[in-house]
Amino acid sequence: MTDVATIRPMTPADRQFVRSGWSASYRTARDLPLIPMKGYADIMHPIIDSYLDDPRVQTLVAAGDLGVLFGFVSVDPRHYVTEIRNEDLELAGYVYYLYVAGPFRGRRIAKQLLAAAGIDRTAAFGFAASTPWSRKLRSKIPFAELDTLRARFLSMEAT
Repeated sequence: MTDVATIRPMTPADRQFVRSGWSASYRTARDLPLIPMKGYADIMHPIIDSYLDDPRVQTLVAAGDLGVLFGFVSVDPRHYVTEIRNEDLELAGYVYYLYVAGPFRGRRIAKQLLAAAGIDRTAAFGFAASTPWSRKLRSKIPFAELDTLRARFLSMEAT
């Protein structure tokens, strides 16, 4: 089953959906061992907002015919070089976060979002978040490289 989604830039009206989806689905990420659940939203929402407000980060949403939001992707589509496993690697873009709401998973929406953002799933690209879903779907993005430091150091140069 596929849903034809309209992929478009995030608008101010979409921001709460994006922030909520990112924050809620990231709660169980292995990358957050020192962020307590008490006060989690107070800590994470400003962090997420800082990425959404960064001019280098492009956020696209997938919407259905009736305006229902299916998911989103936040990316920096520029190529960059980083060191992974003691080797310099050129990566074709960077995914800060990719999210598809539960009822719409398995309908190729993530694939549509990545394509619209200029991320080629068949080429090496970087991604920031190791979540239960990203680990489960790893076989669908075999060339993706977990590169958490790029998200932490926004001043890193892109090629």
